[in-house]
Amino acid sequence: MKKLLLTALTAGGLLFASALVAHDHDKDKDKGEKAKAERAVAEMRDNDGEVIGKAVIRQGPKGVVIRLHLNGLPEGWKAIHIHEKGTCEDHHDGFVASGGHLDPDGREHGLMNPEGPERGDLPNIWTHGDGSTKAEIYAPGVDLHGEKAGLLYGDGTALVIHEGADDHYSQPIGGAGARIACGVVNAY
Repeated sequence: MKKLLLTALTAGGLLFASALVAHDHDKDKDKGEKAKAERAVAEMRDNDGEVIGKAVIRQGPKGVVIRLHLNGLPEGWKAIHIHEKGTCEDHHDGFVASGGHLDPDGREHGLMNPEGPERGDLPNIWTHGDGSTKAEIYAPGVDLHGEKAGLLYGDGTALVIHEGADDHYSQPIGGAGARIACGVVNAY
């Protein structure tokens, strides 16, 4: 009887120890998943250099999600693109230092272009009459740290908003007009 009780206690202890190990493994797995949930932020500025809001960028498995909260833009549809250089210092000169669209593959501009899109091409956003803009955009094929299309890689990248809508076809910027807002993408 003592031997049977000892065997049962030992087996129960092993089951309990196995459950603890599995529980610790689940905690480690959760920590690993949280570590993968990387973010970046872009403080958006207008042509006067004034902060008009921000974009929070979250890493996904095959792209990033960009959430915008802005105030102070004129009403209407606006193009937004990811630009290849992480600078917005030249706000009085129209943010031209941010370069062209992020395009490591040498594609043409435009979400509707059969020879496109560039990785920096994004859907248009809408600004309301009160100047507020709220949008959530998925950008496939872009990530935060990758060498080819990483928003934080090397000298970084910038988000740029244009005065008009992108027709998603015309070269080089879809007829979107002047650059009216810019934000450098930074780790968050």
